[in-house]
Amino acid sequence: MKHSFLKWVLMAALMLPLAACADKDPFDIPDDMVVLNMMDEDHGHTRMGLTDIYIDRDMNFRSEQYQFIEVMKARDLGHVEENEPELNTLTDKAAVEQYGGYLAILPGDVLRFPSGRLAIPIDRPYYRIWVDDFICEGRKDVGAIVNFAQYMPVQGGLPKAYTEVGAVGENAPLHVDISAKNCEGLIEAPYDQYFECDVTGAAKNFTQLRVQLRPGALQQMPADLRQRTFHLCVRLDRAATILNFQVK
Repeated sequence: MKHSFLKWVLMAALMLPLAACADKDPFDIPDDMVVLNMMDEDHGHTRMGLTDIYIDRDMNFRSEQYQFIEVMKARDLGHVEENEPELNTLTDKAAVEQYGGYLAILPGDVLRFPSGRLAIPIDRPYYRIWVDDFICEGRKDVGAIVNFAQYMPVQGGLPKAYTEVGAVGENAPLHVDISAKNCEGLIEAPYDQYFECDVTGAAKNFTQLRVQLRPGALQQMPADLRQRTFHLCVRLDRAATILNFQVK
């Protein structure tokens, strides 16, 4: 294969720093990792596991359901997120590269917060992908040896998803304490027309969020809507949790 020599050269280069700090940064092979020979759409059209992710004839990962984040080259699947890539680089396709790392995320699982930062709820799985080598026919790449596994966002100091945090009244804001710093709150549309959320306290490992009704919101809110449960989304880095609250 035309890439065999380059593969061993790159692997040797990766092994040099590894030998110096093997105890600190070992290879990371998840127990549930799947190794798959993915053929492109003209040579078998292999799908990745139970997803619709495939490799097109131009050697790009493509999908109707998922979007991708291209991550810098990694030593293995377990190190794909070592540098904590931002979610703001989601794209509809990603070029297949040897030792390239990728995240595959359902766009509907991504929340955009007022700061412009994106986050994935802690109960929504996504995929890590890592390309080991190309599969060739003659001089043409016709697929790739792909390692992949499903992951969950790191919860950190966020509460469990759908934790009940209380109720908000017309003159009684709801204060929510989070055991982590630099958190951000979000009330999604269309309910942001009734509620607003801001940060009222912050410390080294603490954030307090305040949810309150907008002026006149209780009078504008349909009576049946007042009986429902609303969601407060809280972001910590690239992860988010969804908390339940009510109206008094």
